Amino acid sequence: MSPVTFISTNHPVYGATTPQAAFNIAALGAYVAPNSGVLAHGAGFNVSLDGGTTYTFSANPSAGLPAAQYCFNSLQSLVNAINSTVHLHAEISNTLSVWSTSGEQMTFSYHGGQEDIIETLGLSAANDPIV
Repeated sequence: MSPVTFISTNHPVYGATTPQAAFNIAALGAYVAPNSGVLAHGAGFNVSLDGGTTYTFSANPSAGLPAAQYCFNSLQSLVNAINSTVHLHAEISNTLSVWSTSGEQMTFSYHGGQEDIIETLGLSAANDPIV
């Protein structure tokens, strides 16, 4: 059996079929039904490091936001936002892998009401820091 492709025509993520395609993000304040394939504006996740640093990443449909604002509207813009931090690195493979460049343990938590965002985005903490 061949591996499942993380994001593709057969497996869209919030409506996107490529890492560069924009997610379906609802208007600010709009209700988003569970399992609708739509991401709530402002929904996102936190990455907390055991050294006390926490980064918050949030969905925003506006294109062209600086990565340093930790906003994203596609999988690629999320990778760019994560890579703009001092302590984290991300890459897309079969999942979205995130490393702590300092080797600290990471904890993921959601915010903005979409409890499934971490699983839907395929987030996983890589075991080894980038060298």
